[in-house]
Amino acid sequence: MPKAVTVSLALLLVLAADSTAAACRSATAGGGLYYSMLNPFARFFGQEPESHRGAHVKGTCAFNNVLALRASYFWAEHSDANNWAHGVDGSVLLGRALARPGFTAHMRLGGGYTQNRLQSSERPTYRVGYFGFGVGYNWEQFGLEFAHTLPILSDTLSREDENHDEDLHIPWAFKLSALYRF
Repeated sequence: MPKAVTVSLALLLVLAADSTAAACRSATAGGGLYYSMLNPFARFFGQEPESHRGAHVKGTCAFNNVLALRASYFWAEHSDANNWAHGVDGSVLLGRALARPGFTAHMRLGGGYTQNRLQSSERPTYRVGYFGFGVGYNWEQFGLEFAHTLPILSDTLSREDENHDEDLHIPWAFKLSALYRF
């Protein structure tokens, strides 16, 4: 996975570099808190949902007020076990006020790659496609954002685990971010 980390950091640097060189009307770089759940509806079935908590970094290039590209990297630990997950993703954002100050909202489609490190030293990996949305507020050089993603296509959504092991990480994720705007 070090190769994926290197690629994701390079993408973040490219997206957040000089906004005029990248043809971006506005570029952002930032990060914050990351939280995800394996099965948010587990409580309806008398179980506790599995969760991961951690952090993320991301870079965004807004071409105008309605279209942007984003790359991000996250890492997180499991809530009650000795395992962690990390991954990279990229997405296309469609929204409102993506390149200017003020209230902002977006929907996004994206895809990514995640790797888990389980107690057994196994390292399952999977690809995921997702739909997401976010809301926030942009000032001239600073922004705040809350985003949520829902998996729509994933290697793990159709995979049957013979041990019913819930340590596989499906990124039903929430991100709270502070952003620096270029």
